[in-house]
Amino acid sequence: MEDFIQNPNMAHLVLEHHLVERSPSWFRNLFIQQGWKSPENRRPLRRDFRAIHPLRIPSPQRGMLIQIDGTPYDWFGNGEQWTLHLAVDDATSEVLAGIFMPTERQLGYCQLLRIILLKYGIPMALYSDKHSIFLSHKEDSLTQFGMMMEDLGIEMIYANTSQAKGRVERYNGTVQRRLPNDIRRFKIQTYDELNEWFNSFYISYISKKFAFVPTDPNDAFIPLDGADISDIFTLRYERTIQNDMFSLNGVYYHVMDQQNKPKHIINGTKIQIRINVFSQEAYVLRYGKKSPIKMIHSRKRKMSKMADNQKDLQIILDQLRKEN
Repeated sequence: MEDFIQNPNMAHLVLEHHLVERSPSWFRNLFIQQGWKSPENRRPLRRDFRAIHPLRIPSPQRGMLIQIDGTPYDWFGNGEQWTLHLAVDDATSEVLAGIFMPTERQLGYCQLLRIILLKYGIPMALYSDKHSIFLSHKEDSLTQFGMMMEDLGIEMIYANTSQAKGRVERYNGTVQRRLPNDIRRFKIQTYDELNEWFNSFYISYISKKFAFVPTDPNDAFIPLDGADISDIFTLRYERTIQNDMFSLNGVYYHVMDQQNKPKHIINGTKIQIRINVFSQEAYVLRYGKKSPIKMIHSRKRKMSKMADNQKDLQIILDQLRKEN
């Protein structure tokens, strides 16, 4: 609503949405009544201002480079911060998808990419920071997310500074200023509602305000054309068979055959385990075929104990005798 007052070029939206024109004072009173925050004005630049980070020319094609980032904020104004995982097209500044989660995490970016793949196709490259989700500190090693992107043929490019991701960083600030008011205005109550509404309506709404036409009208997105991506978003682990078993995260498993019986596999055989990040379904992938796994038992972790005196030590020893 503030755009109609501060920007005369947005006046056509008043007619488009059948809105009644109001005075600035009417809007100020409305903001006070509804508890909305007024947008912050940018501080004017000094005359002698010189860009520390020179502006980079946007990519020519939509889908050539997608900037992704996570920003924590108290979106509902209830003292609880959730992280918005955001994807912005570099060529158009169009918001492609957004996912809210309690913290910045791999699952959020996987959900973000799944939306983009199904709606637009496969982009050429992703531009991210050096978060451990994206960049492994081990030489010549990919993170789980990196392996998924490699399977899709998506190149990962890493920014050295937050300023280098200018478009998505600016959107983070824009969304933090605007979204809390819009959440109240559209009566969004939960983060489940917010995730659905943000991707079905809000990204289009906000892109109309800020997105622009790319210099090259041809898309760089590669259509999926019905390709199955269910096996892309999986965690990958390699384990070694011993006595027809393998262990993962302190739990022992059998590899099962079609009759739901344990398979006999030669000791020392390397196997590939896959865990779907969305459904948590786990299976072994061998020779291009999936085999289910079955838990046998888990190893209990021994917790460290502290004894301040001889009496405490005796209590701990008695507990150990009972456990064994």
